[in-house]
Amino acid sequence: MDDNKLSFKYKIRNCSADDPQELENLLNEMSDEGWDIFNINEYEHNGEYEYSVIFMKEKSDYDYEEKITGTFNNDKNNDVYDSLGIKTQLDRLMITNESPYQSCVEIQSKIKEVRDKIASVKSQIDNTNDYRRNELNDEISHYLNFLYELKQKLKDVVSPDYLESKIGEEKIVISLTSELLKLIDPDCEAPLLSSVVNIRNKFVEELGYIIPKVKFEIDDNLPLNSYNIKIHNVVVFQSVVCCGSLMFYRDELNLFKYPENTIKETCPLTLKKIVWIDEAKAKDFWKKGKKPEDVIASNLYKVCQKNIDSIFDYNDVNRYLEKVALKNFFLVENIIPEQLQVAEVKKILSSLIEENISIRDIVYIIEKINDIIAFSGKDDLLKKLRIALKAQISGRYANENNTIYGFKLGEKLCQTFESYIDENSKTSLISKQKLKNLTQKIKKTSASLELNRIIIFVPISIREVFYNIIKLYIYDVVVLAFEEVHENFKAAIIAEL
Repeated sequence: MDDNKLSFKYKIRNCSADDPQELENLLNEMSDEGWDIFNINEYEHNGEYEYSVIFMKEKSDYDYEEKITGTFNNDKNNDVYDSLGIKTQLDRLMITNESPYQSCVEIQSKIKEVRDKIASVKSQIDNTNDYRRNELNDEISHYLNFLYELKQKLKDVVSPDYLESKIGEEKIVISLTSELLKLIDPDCEAPLLSSVVNIRNKFVEELGYIIPKVKFEIDDNLPLNSYNIKIHNVVVFQSVVCCGSLMFYRDELNLFKYPENTIKETCPLTLKKIVWIDEAKAKDFWKKGKKPEDVIASNLYKVCQKNIDSIFDYNDVNRYLEKVALKNFFLVENIIPEQLQVAEVKKILSSLIEENISIRDIVYIIEKINDIIAFSGKDDLLKKLRIALKAQISGRYANENNTIYGFKLGEKLCQTFESYIDENSKTSLISKQKLKNLTQKIKKTSASLELNRIIIFVPISIREVFYNIIKLYIYDVVVLAFEEVHENFKAAIIAEL
């Protein structure tokens, strides 16, 4: 074995994912003790989310026995060790792409080294005194224990059970390059973790859904200063942030000349032009910029909302139905499964979240679903449910005068989209070029009027199909039917499209 090879030890600590102060205290405590962050993983435990943080540091000079046997005292202080260069299975599953084959070859190599070491020690026993012989026997005993542990590891690796934990990807993974490591580094207070906690709380408050656990990993295959967000192992978003800099929207700064080393980018979601400016050079700006961790967390919010159909699963549906059952068991029993399948409930709830309608008051929403089915059946259920929730919808978009400003879809365009949903119609679809021209007109008018949000009023018969098409061209667009405007609110038309 190579005695000059660096050896590290690891420690796992857990804390609540909903308490930024507890996480901050943990990171500061471990940093004071000389531990560096190795990996952070979020998981669900007894209905609550927790962080499992693995810390590491280089082993200092230690006595012979600890070098040989300390590897296997894993129960003490929840430590996880990298024994003689052998990463644990936990490490492999969390941060590496090593295959079972690579693990098998590595462990077999270590087994050979230990056996050679045992043979070497045995050869010394016959040519030494009794005192030294006792020491060598103890040494062999340590190596035999070590050999036993390695064989157990090998047994686990060659077993098919080793791969079972590979089945089922994490819902949400944020990958960062090494330049962004400080965002999850305890020496820098791991600001991204706190930002994700805040965003999760905001998502619950605004939309009534808890963003699932988020796994963080380092991926240096990404471009410099990049990160991406994966949902079910599919990259749905990728962008750049710059540590030590603040992000601004260029149209909000109105600068003719930018400071040196300013980085200009375009937001992949909104397509707005942004700039990253050194924090020290931007401290006197009238506009307050966003820190890297806040930008990533904010984009996580948007990505989760727009991809909620992929995130929201049957377990989520069951949790909501359980909450309703605690208040009114017969309400759930009356709907599921006689009136609605769980898949239909999943589709309805995820559609509401995607279009910025909160499901926090889930009992009220299920009551409305039950009322609609009782009086008119489940045809056009989502359409009728949105009308039933029009007070909430109107309040979301109205100004202080209870007025909702938006565009109105012209009659010709309405006919085009109506023909799209008419099975007997042979009218061709609106071309992509016409859609691009339409969206450019909308964006240009919105920019000139300095509108924060694009709202389009359409007939209720085409609202859903129009939204599903136009959302591909305009980020965060809101499509409302006039029937979805509550009597206490007013729809004000900016322009007709």
